[in-house]
Amino acid sequence: MTTSHDTERPGPDTIELVGGALCLDLANTVEGRGGPDRRDAITDAGDLIVWSRRAGALSEEDTAAIATGSVSDTIALERSLTEVFALREAIYRIFTAIADGRAPAEADLEILRLTHADGLLHARLAPGSDDGASDHFAWQWDERGAISLDSVRWRASASAVDLLRYGRLDRLRQCPGGGEGPCNWLFIDTTRGGNRRWCSMSDCGSRSKWRRQNARRRASAR
Repeated sequence: MTTSHDTERPGPDTIELVGGALCLDLANTVEGRGGPDRRDAITDAGDLIVWSRRAGALSEEDTAAIATGSVSDTIALERSLTEVFALREAIYRIFTAIADGRAPAEADLEILRLTHADGLLHARLAPGSDDGASDHFAWQWDERGAISLDSVRWRASASAVDLLRYGRLDRLRQCPGGGEGPCNWLFIDTTRGGNRRWCSMSDCGSRSKWRRQNARRRASAR
């Protein structure tokens, strides 16, 4: 299974979902931002559909509608993909700034605001919520009655806005990584003590543990 920090490009069907919010999981689909070994789990519309289904941004019915609907048009798919990528980078910069104790850039907040406003034009309120509560309502998105890839960015922007307005931003963390360089994945620390450090104990956590143990063995052998 491809884990989040293998040397090969992570796949949309295997990359870990550890952010605790849809918007953070979307931001985490890129590894090595700004470096020579940048790896992206989403490179085309097909990847986005696979990842969105796993992450809960699309249902099985949504993906079936996309596969058979008018959004099969190549130009529409590429436009949607470009706009998802732009939102993803804005989300990453916004929450990286917050995790670092800085104010997000107004330009990034504006990208988020415009995307969210666009989504609300195509949304309707329906019974049921993301957490399964039957006494709540949730946004549902469609475009003139047909589900499209645009609904992915609308849902991701709604997730980001909800996190900014109501989320535990004091529990927002950015993984330092367990290898040679930083990981930079974002996540909400939901542990009771608020002491979660890594994106995943099975990945960066285990790598960090191995490095510490190896350093101790080397020190004791001197």
